Amino acid sequence: MGAPSGNLNKLEKGISTAVHFSTSLLSQEIISQLSLKELFGVGYEIVHPLGANLAKFANLTYVFWTAEEEVSGRWKMLPFPFLTFNYSYNGDILIIRSVRASWIPKNSSCKIDSDELHVISPMHRVLNPDELRDYSPASLNSKWMCNIFLWKNRQGNTGAFATFGNYYNQSPPIIWTNEFTKDEGIDVNVQFVKTSISKIALQAYNDK
Repeated sequence: MGAPSGNLNKLEKGISTAVHFSTSLLSQEIISQLSLKELFGVGYEIVHPLGANLAKFANLTYVFWTAEEEVSGRWKMLPFPFLTFNYSYNGDILIIRSVRASWIPKNSSCKIDSDELHVISPMHRVLNPDELRDYSPASLNSKWMCNIFLWKNRQGNTGAFATFGNYYNQSPPIIWTNEFTKDEGIDVNVQFVKTSISKIALQAYNDK
């Protein structure tokens, strides 16, 4: 999929590039069944400008949603994300938390299907498993959040609409409740969903 439509600022262009670049590399791993080290001999990390330096992009959560046009100009979407990735560090070890959710039509709710941790070892040294013995998974309620809406219109055309924000001092679009227990829940900002649907509809119309 191409980058989100519209006039993107530098931050939005950076996020879009990072998402597409990392997706491309991960796709190569999946298709070839080889690791990045075997494919290219190196690894990679997402960094961002911070003052005059570069910083690792930690405390970041990617949230994936779906939206579909039912009838002309009328859109629907699941009221929760189907996939969430959180990026965090334990020292120089990159840890990706992956959470999948699905819809329960009977009571109009969602359930957590999986909650997994993927450990990315540093390229410059051997990882000692004991380093993660006392590790606690990072919260999905992170400071930085990138919401990616994968949409499909009535003609079968697809696209992606993305938003990015710092939610340290403002209400986030989604809050994970009891996320480390068996009673996981998702509290979604309804206004955020409504606003996003309107923007998706506009983008899909302009992309015809």
